[in-house]
Amino acid sequence: MRYAVTGATGFVGGALVRLLRANGHEVVALVRSRERAAALSAVGVTLLEGDLDDSAALEALGAGADGLFHVAGWYKLGDARPEDGWRVNVDGTANVLAAGRSGVPKVVYTSTLAVNSDTRGRVVDEGYRFTGSHLSVYDETKARAHDLAADAARDGTRADLRAR
Repeated sequence: MRYAVTGATGFVGGALVRLLRANGHEVVALVRSRERAAALSAVGVTLLEGDLDDSAALEALGAGADGLFHVAGWYKLGDARPEDGWRVNVDGTANVLAAGRSGVPKVVYTSTLAVNSDTRGRVVDEGYRFTGSHLSVYDETKARAHDLAADAARDGTRADLRAR
């Protein structure tokens, strides 16, 4: 099988692509820097240079893929540029989902427990929906991206998903 992956140079994405390759799958990864991704190339991952706001690169990433894993994300606390969180986590997810709809049969979105922000010790499950004020831009942007992915999974619309 051929899999496309965003976020392959990160901790989770790196583990994912190594697992896919170890199981004999073809993997193509969207990377911002070929140099930073050299270790992935060494294990047989095909590198496609681009970013989450590059529609041509995202289309090329998904071309011929049996599945697309969107693992890329922005994580910073106390960052002076919170707009980067919105650009990567929300708009980037919308862009990946839109590219994924152009023929990739399956898209897997990697979320985070931060979508629940502070539950004040309450144990929650996947049915829980946080409705308060988020503790950080990371929590807020990942919650919004999670909503986009959940909406896309539920209704399969091809509408422009970017909305804040």
